[in-house]
Amino acid sequence: MNIDVIGDKANATRPEIEQIMIANPRGVPDATFENDLYVIRRRIEKRTAEARINDFYICSLSCRSVIYKGMFLAEQVTAFYPDLLDARFTSSFAIYHQRYSTNTFPTWRLAQPFRVLAHNGEINTLRGNVNWMACHEPRMAHEALGEAIEDVKPVIQPGGSDSAALDAVFELLVRAGRPLPMAKTLCVPPAWTPDESLMPQAHRDLYSYCNSVMEPWDGPAALCATDGRWVMAGMDRNGLRPLRYAILDDGLMIAGSETGMVKLDEARVLEKGRLGPGMMIAVDLERGRVLKDAEIKDELAARKPFGGWVRHITRIDRHHPRPRDQLRGLAARRSPAARDRGRLEHGGHRADPRPHGRGRQGGGRLDGRRHAGRRAVRGLSRSAPFLPPEFFPGHQPANRQPARTPGHDHPHPPGQSRQHPRRGREPVPAAAAREPGVVDRRVHGDARLHGRDRVRDRLHLPGGWRSSRRPVA
Repeated sequence: MNIDVIGDKANATRPEIEQIMIANPRGVPDATFENDLYVIRRRIEKRTAEARINDFYICSLSCRSVIYKGMFLAEQVTAFYPDLLDARFTSSFAIYHQRYSTNTFPTWRLAQPFRVLAHNGEINTLRGNVNWMACHEPRMAHEALGEAIEDVKPVIQPGGSDSAALDAVFELLVRAGRPLPMAKTLCVPPAWTPDESLMPQAHRDLYSYCNSVMEPWDGPAALCATDGRWVMAGMDRNGLRPLRYAILDDGLMIAGSETGMVKLDEARVLEKGRLGPGMMIAVDLERGRVLKDAEIKDELAARKPFGGWVRHITRIDRHHPRPRDQLRGLAARRSPAARDRGRLEHGGHRADPRPHGRGRQGGGRLDGRRHAGRRAVRGLSRSAPFLPPEFFPGHQPANRQPARTPGHDHPHPPGQSRQHPRRGREPVPAAAAREPGVVDRRVHGDARLHGRDRVRDRLHLPGGWRSSRRPVA
């Protein structure tokens, strides 16, 4: 390692990094050896957690891949780890990520990629997914892990990011013998309906099976992942992150979030394209083939008799005690309060008479709190019944800005000052202006006059200013 290439703050938090080698003296197959290493790593992690050693982290313990990562700029990876530049260092694949998690404070252990995947986006259903995984753990079992299944619980460790939680679930599924594309279909399935007429029946049976096994992880997601055999790129069901690919004449495939991220000779490009919502593209390293989305789904659907399994699923909405038209006619003849109670009893929803963000408060501004879920106190004298969603305010991963020190509040160029509407001109410390990479929150206008703070994040970088809504690594 070359620690001279990273900054002072990254070096101050740099952990002691060691690389060890584990042999396979028994000569077991790679899949068995990989599962043994997975169980060993989880046992070590549980023992360190019990001993309250919080700064211990194993980047990778695998016979198929090795992970190099840290809290530094993307172009500093090869400078910090010089062995990556050795001509003897060859690999059939590489997954590269150049951003930190924006939902937690940047640390060395949360740098990406993780053990299986690299994730661009955020999981908005994180709390529910974590709770569902905890519910699945008591009945979790698989012959590939045997009695060691208890050593891998809890599957999702506390203190990680949403990407780390999704990676832990992916890793468990592939260690239990599921192909990586199947793990993606289980966790991040495409949008579908059981009555989809344009979709092949085999695909509908596959998605119906996945829907009965695991709850989807929903949110913007562009994923690149590997299990040692498959290297895959995939999208979430809404397609809220870009993902493009290019295939060259020598069999090399490059997929990523940005066009032009890798300089290519256009004369060697055989195919270019982009993935749509819920789509995948993958390389099978054993067969040496590139598989598109339809081919992957066809292979997954043919692996098991999903059609025979899903025929035993009972859809409750088809066995309602009363036809829907009778319910509508009955509701039309009832009072609004009784109609609300009836809908509530049947698991429905009523129209809330209170406006959601339409009213104006405090000097004419719109109330934006409704977008984050209702958090107002519920009155005890309210006559209308409470709906279950009212007890669960909206939640999604929050982008937490790094803490700022008092000396970094005014990163303006030396010799300049800023105008405040009530206090006049203020001098700016020159020392803070020379500190690059500092986030500045400016208040434009007076909060007491305008009724709200107009906050804008600015990042002072060498050579100019750049707006920033996320913490910068």
